[in-house]
Amino acid sequence: SLTLDEALEGNSRSRNPIIEKIGTFLMKYRGTGTGLRRAKRLCPQIQFDNNTDRNEFIVTIPVLT
Repeated sequence: SLTLDEALEGNSRSRNPIIEKIGTFLMKYRGTGTGLRRAKRLCPQIQFDNNTDRNEFIVTIPVLT
């Protein structure tokens, strides 16, 4: 239910609340909703495919040599 454009604008929706809770506890990170934007900034060649039928993003990171 989250489009790629919405995600790149910083919106987020929890897809797996168990992993989110464990990750928040272990990593002490509070940047929920910023991962795709940070990845795009760090690697402009990264490609995102929003598969709304499966409710997932597919991320392709090119191999840089």
